[in-house]
Amino acid sequence: MKASRVLLDTNVLLDYVLDRGVASIHAERIFEKCVRGEIECHIAAHTIVNMFYILRKVYSVSERKTILSSLSALCYVEPVDDDMIQKALTGNHKDIEDHLQILCAEEIGAKCIITRDIRGFEDSSVRILSPKAFLEQGI
Repeated sequence: MKASRVLLDTNVLLDYVLDRGVASIHAERIFEKCVRGEIECHIAAHTIVNMFYILRKVYSVSERKTILSSLSALCYVEPVDDDMIQKALTGNHKDIEDHLQILCAEEIGAKCIITRDIRGFEDSSVRILSPKAFLEQGI
């Protein structure tokens, strides 16, 4: 059976890297499913850049590069092209970053986007699940 493709939102990755309480437990379980080949985790390319910036207060440049390199080895990194940028800039979504996540998920045929920011994806054409809901549904 082919593993389901999922797109991980930036906040799920940050939960995992920053060990943010209960949220990090869910993120860790998602990555365990990925390592076992039960799911295929994808992340948008701009997520790497965003995380490099966000993690600057906690980790050195070298540490951030190592962390992000490890995540890139575990997850498929999906490109963001000019067409996607233009759609995000001209679309009705209030958050361009969330819109880019949706466009990446559409491009790869993701079964869902896993995020803790459910409200940021209200108009998504791709199914949106919290990490907890994703794990409970066993997709």
